[in-house]
Amino acid sequence: VASIGGGPGECALALAVCRQTLGMQATIQLQVAIFDLEPGWQTCVECLAAEMRTSNSLEVADEVWFALADVTQSLDHAANRAILPAADWDLIVFSYVLAENARGVRDSDFAMLRGLFASMRPGACCMVLDASEKLHEDLLIVARSCGLQASQSVRPHTAGRSALPRNCIIISCAETAMDVTAASMAATPAAAHGAEVSSVTSCVAAHVTSETPSPGRGP
Repeated sequence: VASIGGGPGECALALAVCRQTLGMQATIQLQVAIFDLEPGWQTCVECLAAEMRTSNSLEVADEVWFALADVTQSLDHAANRAILPAADWDLIVFSYVLAENARGVRDSDFAMLRGLFASMRPGACCMVLDASEKLHEDLLIVARSCGLQASQSVRPHTAGRSALPRNCIIISCAETAMDVTAASMAATPAAAHGAEVSSVTSCVAAHVTSETPSPGRGP
């Protein structure tokens, strides 16, 4: 699993919760890479992984690690070397990072995304979680131009006194994109990071129950 813009690593926690909920600890090995441009997140990721091991959320063979990446650069740029080979990823999550870097992403003509989308193998899935729909139309066009299925979920919900938008795009190389979308729409996160845990958990639940795990990184 590649969590791009993954910050402190909550995607790894979401995946562990999903696996435990599905009762699949014995059949799914988690290999989760947290990618971010800010190197300061590495300590957070390592501490989270240590706590997850202490709480038995990670199995002995599981791996959670941090590496640098830049969404404004192409996939073959030196800043993104840790993401390669891109075809290894079963699940790719863009976590509240694209809208915040919209200008750079557009200036690069969506180079990283084009590279990742072109590399996605059958059964792979990509989630784009953002606080804004700023890039949604462009992202849907780019994904579909790469021959992928793409759908958008936008549903407001209320947490306390604040109405928080839930903006999510599901991109899939499999025929299960609509099932994954339906699962994601059922989630009701309470905040930005909570949205990632809830949405990723829903997506993975739909994905892993409909696809046979493949060798390499990811569930």
